[in-house]
Amino acid sequence: MKKPAIEIVDLSKSYKVSGTSVTSLGDAITRRFRKHEPEANTIWPLDNINLEINQGETIGVLGRNGAGKSTLLKIISRITKPTKGHCTTYGRVGSLLEVGTGFSRELTGRENVYLNGTILGMSKKEISEHFDEIVEFANVARFIDTPIKHYSSGMQMRLAFSVAAHLAADILIVDEVLAVGDTEFQNRCIKKMGEIENSGRTIVLVSHNMTVIERLCSRSILLEKGKVTYDGRTSETIDVYLGKTGSSSTIERPNDQQPFCLSTAKVDGINNDNTVNAGTVFKLTIEGYLNKPSKQFMLSAYLLTDTGQHVFDEFLPEEQCRKAQTSGKYKFDFLVPEILAPGRYRLGYWAQLIDQSWDVWEDDIAVFEVTSSGRAADGRILDLRPNWQVEKIRI
Repeated sequence: MKKPAIEIVDLSKSYKVSGTSVTSLGDAITRRFRKHEPEANTIWPLDNINLEINQGETIGVLGRNGAGKSTLLKIISRITKPTKGHCTTYGRVGSLLEVGTGFSRELTGRENVYLNGTILGMSKKEISEHFDEIVEFANVARFIDTPIKHYSSGMQMRLAFSVAAHLAADILIVDEVLAVGDTEFQNRCIKKMGEIENSGRTIVLVSHNMTVIERLCSRSILLEKGKVTYDGRTSETIDVYLGKTGSSSTIERPNDQQPFCLSTAKVDGINNDNTVNAGTVFKLTIEGYLNKPSKQFMLSAYLLTDTGQHVFDEFLPEEQCRKAQTSGKYKFDFLVPEILAPGRYRLGYWAQLIDQSWDVWEDDIAVFEVTSSGRAADGRILDLRPNWQVEKIRI
């Protein structure tokens, strides 16, 4: 009988989000005595999760942005505590949640390797036994005595992954870090994770790269709005996920008072089975609230392959940006270039308020597959003729 590595029982996590900004002591006092204005709204990134992961298992976690994936991994990694329920881990946990996590920027690469090993409960001797392997795998020998703050994001990611993979963690938590770095290093990471699984250690992996998930994980779960909605074989979970992120339906969200909030997103031209004929032009329509005036609002649409490779990024032209400077609800129409090469693709958007140092993005507004029927690709992926239109909506 397999022993559990992670047990999650009735687990929920809530955060309080301020609904109205407080700019002075007077504002705070006024809001305190206005009982009809709550001081904060409560959101639940995770809602009553029950999950058991066995020792030696590699499990994938799928879901749209905001589904609760990163919150779940932070709780397993003991970075944050659940509001309700509990998460029990059996063994040492090593986590790689984002570039630079767990590193001290002022310390050198060498010092950070020993710091991370000590946090995992390893002795200096144990860390030293793996040190050369870690540095060689990360390919940072030349800079190992340089402070981390001078590393590029790719160098930090390589060293962080190498530390997590080579030091003696029983459970390895990995969140989308393979999106950074070149293809050769990504392939080495995938191979290394296969070796970790074969050694009997447990891996929990979040990735939008379906190829990586299928290659590494025999089992995957799907998170939606903080709940596990599917738990099964990876191929089945991916089919459910793609079916639910396909764009024959419209994404709808309430206005949550962020500087810019997506309210709806819809793609016209995709078939009900989430396929598109090669050479088809289709339209992305985004509606959203600009809650704070901005003279530097920017929006872009982008297309990724299912392996995470960028196919294109198309920014809203400057003259169109000027139409979206005052507060209000806006509609943005974008004609997606003709996709000629068969394959699976993901469409996303990125909104920025540069003057407020704020941005938001979402990778999976649409997930679809381009079929081989249609005109020939002639070695090309796209026929580039993009076009944006902006309209302010009266509300």
